[in-house]
Amino acid sequence: MLMIGIHPGQSEEGFFDIVVHLDGPDLYVLNKAVAPYRTLFEVQCIDGRMQPDVPMYGAEEVCFSVNDAIVDVSIEWIEQFWCEFGGVGLPAQVFGEEGYGAWPNAIYSAENTQYA
Repeated sequence: MLMIGIHPGQSEEGFFDIVVHLDGPDLYVLNKAVAPYRTLFEVQCIDGRMQPDVPMYGAEEVCFSVNDAIVDVSIEWIEQFWCEFGGVGLPAQVFGEEGYGAWPNAIYSAENTQYA
């Protein structure tokens, strides 16, 4: 199974990564094979600027969980791509690390439909 993890930063400032994880026998070999391609999206601070340009927050500045919002929006973004591309021929689970998000897991069939 293909697993897509949304990994928000611990500080809830707006940093996050979206990373592909493979699940199956011999995880080390599977994940090593896709290592150069597994990071789909990564927020970094380069030369004092956010790359890509995403909003940053101070944890005390907002009255909502920034990490929950990141996971929820990212799952919607991934679902849109999944449906547009018709899946990838493998079932997939999208998850928010540490249970972040209103729906921390979404499961997609090998085609383009969400079924859980």
